[in-house]
Amino acid sequence: MKKKRILNMLMILAMGAALAACGADNNKGNAEPTNTVAPTETVAPTETPDAGNGAGSENGNGGEEGGEPAKEGTSRYVMDSLVNKADRPAFIEPDAAMLKDMYHLDEALFQDYVVLMPMMNISTTEFAVFQVKDAKDIPTVEEGIKKRAEAVQKSFEQYLPDQYENAKNYKLVTKGNFVMFVIAEDAADVADKFEETVK
Repeated sequence: MKKKRILNMLMILAMGAALAACGADNNKGNAEPTNTVAPTETVAPTETPDAGNGAGSENGNGGEEGGEPAKEGTSRYVMDSLVNKADRPAFIEPDAAMLKDMYHLDEALFQDYVVLMPMMNISTTEFAVFQVKDAKDIPTVEEGIKKRAEAVQKSFEQYLPDQYENAKNYKLVTKGNFVMFVIAEDAADVADKFEETVK
């Protein structure tokens, strides 16, 4: 009788162990897979290649799709010549709402445009190339740029002194229907490059 009771207990334990193992296997099949690869950064709509290309742009995204170079005479073409330095920070391109908010400018003024703003709030480096539809709107664009420069300076005045100095030394250059704005350590060189690039 005692032997029988021990055998029953051993059988119950064995069955319990077998059921537990089966349950673990089933759970393994239903469990969410463990992500062993670091997730990629989600790209906001403002970071797409054609963001900020402006209304009515014939080739605002610079023909970057398919790796083609930007079409000469576009803001993207000019911008590509200005930012071709390896140590630039990561940028985002603002959408129309951000452009209005930060530059006080309506994208309807432009044939096309490209604005590159730093992704991280530890850099003042910023580039903008606007191609206006009508030269009479250039003063409006220049005024919007000056407001943007003042806002950047103010936000860094008590935050990062070196970046504040950088922001104070911005360049605003107009040539033809193009208006260029840059905050960068090499702003003077960028301004020269703009003059060379815009025909």
